[in-house]
Amino acid sequence: MGAAALAGCSRGQEPAAADYAVYAEYSLSSKPMVTGWNTRVFNKREVEEGKNISLDDQTGVVTLKPGRYHITALSLVNYADPANPTVIPTVLAPPAGYARLRYLKDALPPDTVPTADVINESNSKALSVGTGSDANALPSFMDTFLNVTDEAKVVVEHQVGEDVKGLYLQVNENNSVWHINARITIQRI
Repeated sequence: MGAAALAGCSRGQEPAAADYAVYAEYSLSSKPMVTGWNTRVFNKREVEEGKNISLDDQTGVVTLKPGRYHITALSLVNYADPANPTVIPTVLAPPAGYARLRYLKDALPPDTVPTADVINESNSKALSVGTGSDANALPSFMDTFLNVTDEAKVVVEHQVGEDVKGLYLQVNENNSVWHINARITIQRI
């Protein structure tokens, strides 16, 4: 009776289609940071399965259809020396910062200076604030869950304050196809 009951339960019930994606920001060139929030531009689909998660390759904006999602992301910035492209320079006291996940509609203009008031106000709308990081290529990590009731457009932003001289979001002085400074992983659950 147990086997018959088990077989009866499984008939006609297909598991829900899996939806997951991994997008990365591959360094196609060297892209200096600007003061304030810098939006990561995911430009590579490493994995994409299903119809509920999509990427705009030109803007790096991720679109999520209604559902519950588990999202992890990382973002790093670093110094670069064009004369020595195989070495990431480090400094004794690098500026600190972090990344955050936000709805596109709540993102700040790129030239907004991250004063304490601006950061406190704008972070109140963040979906996730990443771990602290620094400009010596120490990444900021995020791990969160998000319930989307309508279609949502999300972005990852990174800031390290006002001192961004010599800092880069992307570095590719030696034309490598393997330079990745940001990645987001999303699973619909």
